[in-house]
Amino acid sequence: MNNSKESSSPNHIQILMDINYVKKLHDGALKQAVNDMVQARRRNGKLEKNAYMAIIDVLSECGIKISRDALYKRVEREIRNLIPMEVSVNGTNSDLSTFTQQESNVSSLISSGRPKGSTSNKKRKDKITYDNCIKSICEDYAAQLDANRTFKRHCKRNFLSSLIEEKKQNIMLRTISQPKPFE
Repeated sequence: MNNSKESSSPNHIQILMDINYVKKLHDGALKQAVNDMVQARRRNGKLEKNAYMAIIDVLSECGIKISRDALYKRVEREIRNLIPMEVSVNGTNSDLSTFTQQESNVSSLISSGRPKGSTSNKKRKDKITYDNCIKSICEDYAAQLDANRTFKRHCKRNFLSSLIEEKKQNIMLRTISQPKPFE
């Protein structure tokens, strides 16, 4: 009985290998069909009216199922990846040299948007600035209260509000609100 289990496991592995091999063949056939359509479109500028359906019929005979929209999208993506890089004009003939993004590393040279982590750094910096401003306000207010206690006096009216406004102007924070009065 152990021998039958051992002999069935290599068959199972062989079946998995065959499935992977068939998958690779299907992927290669689909890629070749897309490349052929891209080349035909680049040569003629357009494809024939039923070109997509003809390719889909051929692929379905090979056991590959793909919709017209999916095939169209793959062809469009491949065409978009081809970027004309340089044009040289010699007399009346003009030669157009094209390279793909992978060959010319154009995608690595193009950077757009904010650098990664800049929003986090800005938020961290704003929080540190905010905390420093609050700390400064608290220290100045506590120092004023201590000075007034030694002379047994009260702080001027709206001292804390004016201190907050002064610190906001000095540190240029926009989001410090004055405390709500007790009612």
